[in-house]
Amino acid sequence: MTLKELLEQWKNQIDDEYSDCCSFPHHFLDDLGRLVPKPDNMVCKREQCWRAYVRARDCNPNYPFGNKYFI
Repeated sequence: MTLKELLEQWKNQIDDEYSDCCSFPHHFLDDLGRLVPKPDNMVCKREQCWRAYVRARDCNPNYPFGNKYFI
């Protein structure tokens, strides 16, 4: 998919204002109080689409894992 298509796919996930999308955090706190991203299968469809877009945009297949903000 192109970046434009991935971004459109993400935008299409926010059409339903009453969905439970993003009503739960996409991360958890570890024993040291650090933010750790949840695995892809534990986040909402919108977050999955966003991750796919950022991975393609930044050529970073591990996003958000190993991200400096989550270390």
